[in-house]
Amino acid sequence: MIHYVLRFLCRLSLWVNFRKVYIEDVQHLPSTSTIIYGLNHPTAFFEPIVLGTHTKSSCWYMLRGDMFSSKAAAWFLHQVHNLPIFRQRDGGSAGVRRNVETMDFATDRVVQGEPTVILSEGVCKHERRLRPIQRGTARMMFQAWKKDPSAPIAIVPTGCNYTAPNKFRSSLTITYGEPIYAADYASAHAEDPRGTVDVVTEELERRLRKMVIHVEDRENESLVERLLPIIQRSYPNAGFPPVEYDGRVRAAQWRAVETINGMSQFDLKQFDEKLSSYERMLRESNVTDAAVAMPKYGSVWRAALLVILGPLAVLGLVVGYPFAQIINTQITKRVRSDQFFGSVRWVAGLVAWIVLAIVITAVLSFVIGWFALLVVPMATAFGYFSLLWYESFDLWRQSIRINALAESQRSKLHKQRTQLLTEVSAFTTVQQRA
Repeated sequence: MIHYVLRFLCRLSLWVNFRKVYIEDVQHLPSTSTIIYGLNHPTAFFEPIVLGTHTKSSCWYMLRGDMFSSKAAAWFLHQVHNLPIFRQRDGGSAGVRRNVETMDFATDRVVQGEPTVILSEGVCKHERRLRPIQRGTARMMFQAWKKDPSAPIAIVPTGCNYTAPNKFRSSLTITYGEPIYAADYASAHAEDPRGTVDVVTEELERRLRKMVIHVEDRENESLVERLLPIIQRSYPNAGFPPVEYDGRVRAAQWRAVETINGMSQFDLKQFDEKLSSYERMLRESNVTDAAVAMPKYGSVWRAALLVILGPLAVLGLVVGYPFAQIINTQITKRVRSDQFFGSVRWVAGLVAWIVLAIVITAVLSFVIGWFALLVVPMATAFGYFSLLWYESFDLWRQSIRINALAESQRSKLHKQRTQLLTEVSAFTTVQQRA
C-alpha cells in the first residue's frame, strides 16, 4: 500500500520538478517477457524513480546497502520495493555475502514476472558520458533464467538523458533499447557461463552507448553544455502535458554530440568561435535564444489569455512560491554534490509537502470538516498552474522583445542559429516554431 501511494505522489511531483518527461521507443518493451531494466546512473536517484513511476508495472530497485542501516529504514525501503546491494566499503565481507540473499530474492521476483531496475554502471557520477557497464545486470538475468528456463526474461537497455538535472523545470528523456533475451544465449551460457555474462555485458554497453549522450573528451563538456539547450529549444516544449512520447530532442542532441566527438581540434575551435559569436549577438541584442527559436509566440490572443488567467496565477504564486523558495534555499546551503543536489531537493520538497498536507488537513478539518480534504489538492493545483502561466508569460515577453528588433537583425540571428545546428547535424528535422 505504501509503495503504490508513494509511486503516485512521486509521479505527480516529478511532473512539477521537470518541465517535460520524454519517453522514447516504447515499442521496444516486450509485452510477454519479464523485464530487467539496465539503466545508466548520472544522478543520485532521479532516473530509477522516473523510470519506475512511468512503467505499467511496479518495479523493484537495487539500493546501496548502507541505506538499510536501521530496522526502521530497512522496513520502509522494502515496503517501497528497494533491495540492498552492499559494496565492500559499505558492509565489508559480511555485507557483500548478504548480496547473495538479495539476488536470490530479486531473481524470484523476476521469475514471478515482476520487473527490476538495475543501475548498470554501478556508480553514480554527474557527467555526460556512459561509464563501463558492470556484470551484475547480465548475471541477474541468467540467475533468474536458471531458476525457470521457461520464463521469458530480457534485459531492456534504458538510457536516461537530462538537459540539466539540477535545474528546476528542466527536462529529461527515457529511451528504451531493443531487448536482450536470455533464451538467445542459452546454449552459450551452458558451455561458458562467465564468458557469456561478459558477452551480454558488452552488448548491453554497446546498445546503451547509442542511447546515452556521451562526450568523449572532457575538455569539450563546456561546449556541449552550451549547445544542448539551444537544440532543446528548437522543439515544442510546452509545460503541459508533462509527459510526451517523443524522442526527437534526445536524438538531435545525441547526433550533435557524436558530431563534436568526431571533430578535429581545428574544427572544434572554429565551431566554438561561431557559438561564442551567436551568444555575443544575443547579449548585444538583449534577447534570448528561446526568443530566436519562437519569434511568433508574442501574439495578441496569447497576451489576452495571459491577462485573463493572471489572477489565478497570482493566487498560485502566493501559495507555492514561499514553500519552494524555502526548500531551495535550505538545500542549496546543505548539499554541495552535483549528483545529489537535484535529487535531494526534489525529495525534500516532496517530504515537506506530505508533512504540510497532513498538518493543514488535520487543522482545517476541525473548522470546515471534510472540505479540508480539498484544500491541499486545490492549492497544489493552483501552484502548478502558476508555473505553467509564468513559463508561458516569459516566452511571450521574450518573443515581444525580439520582434521589436529590426528585421535584418532578427534574420541574422535566425540564420546564425540555423547554421550552428546544421553544422552539428542537429537541424535535420527542426523548423522554426510558431
